[in-house]
Amino acid sequence: MEKYRALCEALMEKNFKAVTIKEYLLASQNFESKVVIFRHDVDRNPRNANNIGELEHNLGIHSTYYFRSIRNVLKPEIIRHLASLGHEVGFHYESLSRQKGDYERAIRSFEADLALLREFAEVKTICMHGNPLSRWDNRMLWDAYDFKQFDLIGEAYLSMDYSDLIYFTDTGRSWNAGKLNLRDHVSSESTYEVRSTEALIRLIKSEDIRKICIQTHPERWNQLYARWILSLLQDTFFNTIKLLLSLRHLPKSAQPRIG
Repeated sequence: MEKYRALCEALMEKNFKAVTIKEYLLASQNFESKVVIFRHDVDRNPRNANNIGELEHNLGIHSTYYFRSIRNVLKPEIIRHLASLGHEVGFHYESLSRQKGDYERAIRSFEADLALLREFAEVKTICMHGNPLSRWDNRMLWDAYDFKQFDLIGEAYLSMDYSDLIYFTDTGRSWNAGKLNLRDHVSSESTYEVRSTEALIRLIKSEDIRKICIQTHPERWNQLYARWILSLLQDTFFNTIKLLLSLRHLPKSAQPRIG
């Protein structure tokens, strides 16, 4: 968490303006100032998300938190608290993979889970959860349906123009995950090789970067060293599986099956 604080402070010292996904999508013109988008995919450990949200709030940062709809993540008190701090809350959907490619069941599940999350906070944007063990890419749900029918303005992968954003993700526990990143890909022009948070901080301080998006998973950023070690062990296990899957050329998409 102290390293994450240092990252945030470096961006604030370089006069970056922190905006949410919703704010970025609704912007009617280009931002005149430097812009940073903090996006957090809450896959596990919502308490870490709460801690990060409070840290950001104390630094004057508003960011976006995408919550899965599973029981151990969908915590009303944390969701309401983050929203009260000015952060955006969004839906980290996995409807198609959970329904094993059944589009009709998936869209009904999506609608119900979205309605539940909206009981705790306003939700205007969504972001797919990438399950590397599933053959179904959850974004494929929108090949058959339109998310705008649910009063949504955008999907973090499909609606964002990343062509002028430098995009970094901690997927695979590395800012350059390579084969360990099976789902989280955007059309960013970034060519920077960054392998540590300290290197990312040096890059921010030394380069004339105007727009940047930093995507994290809160379970990787811990205040206690023991929990950090546990997260490290979990990531090492899952990275081994993902590496084996990438060597087997796991298909990233499949033909729709409706009904």
